[in-house]
Amino acid sequence: PELMLFNINGPCANRDPGHLDSPSFRGVRHENAPTWLCSVMGESGLFSDYLIKMAQVITWFSLDEGSGFTYWPDGPLAAPKRVLP
Repeated sequence: PELMLFNINGPCANRDPGHLDSPSFRGVRHENAPTWLCSVMGESGLFSDYLIKMAQVITWFSLDEGSGFTYWPDGPLAAPKRVLP
């Protein structure tokens, strides 16, 4: 792996409406460009030929009543799905 990010959240009623992580492109990455620029490049769709595809792994260990995991299996424009404990 060339980059590993760890987001650790304690038990809470987190209702993240969803977000896209900052993308990386050939020649433009978090090491040499600000996050806002990478995000704008990703949202514009103009640089998709240079996008570096990356995989992410998410683990979820919570059985609290207010917890859950929301995801978008059909893309960001489709309705999300939610896994409950």
